[in-house]
Amino acid sequence: MDDLAEQLLAAVHRAVSTRPAGSAAVGQGVADPGTGSGIPLVHVTPRAPGAAHIALVVLPDEVTVTFGGTHVYLGVDEQTPTVVEQLVEAVLAGRFVERGPRADAFAEVTFADGERWSGGDALASLWPKRSGRRSAPCT
Repeated sequence: MDDLAEQLLAAVHRAVSTRPAGSAAVGQGVADPGTGSGIPLVHVTPRAPGAAHIALVVLPDEVTVTFGGTHVYLGVDEQTPTVVEQLVEAVLAGRFVERGPRADAFAEVTFADGERWSGGDALASLWPKRSGRRSAPCT
């Protein structure tokens, strides 16, 4: 794993540590093992039913974060590990609602400090508020 992937793995571990012990498993590997690409992958598997699974694919200039049916593309800068940690912590805490089709959803995430963050497919953000799916907390 490269330096960015190691930083993000540490950020994910910090976020998971805010949940009860044993409530989620963190793993790592490569995104496309059959291709020999070596693209780092970090994933979180919660044990609670209804809690969102999380995956990060780490490229040199972009991190793809997937939670539930939402795919978010983050540019890489010095704040990326902090943003990833906040996203993972909020999703595992159940402060995550998504709208739109499961394969291409739009997410609304509330960080621990109350700040709201949104991302994903912009068209899905137009779906009615009542159609949102709330993720269960990882307990």
